[in-house]
Amino acid sequence: REIGGKMKQLRQYIRQILLTEATNDLEKLVQQFRNRLENYNGWEDDKACFAGTCSSVSEELTQFLISNGVLDAERINGFYLDASDDYEPNMDYWDQEDIWKYNEDIEYGDIPPANHWWVQAQGMIIDVTADQFHPNEESDYRVVIVPIGNRNYD
Repeated sequence: REIGGKMKQLRQYIRQILLTEATNDLEKLVQQFRNRLENYNGWEDDKACFAGTCSSVSEELTQFLISNGVLDAERINGFYLDASDDYEPNMDYWDQEDIWKYNEDIEYGDIPPANHWWVQAQGMIIDVTADQFHPNEESDYRVVIVPIGNRNYD
């Protein structure tokens, strides 16, 4: 019985190591993708260059991850709930009614959730365009990888 218990502990330990390695590999791939994206788009000179690009960038990231063996990568549409107080959405393509509603919410102290796209894979939410919601803090939000179910994503 004692041997069986030790074997179970060993299996759990090995699973944890494999999960950690997978997460590290995922993080390396995502960081590589973001670095290429920044170089191509001149992010160092224009920290707002990814504003409004979450749909297309998440599609590119999904394909990149799948082509690199992360076969469960999928693009998700939902809401980002943690935008900074300084965040101003690009309303160029909004209906006037939506603009009024947004401004009314802001006036009453409510920061409306932002429609957003990200990628989910290996039990994680992967967001490489969250920096658009955090003016003057972009460097802290270049790559966001959090467990699925994180309160900032709905």
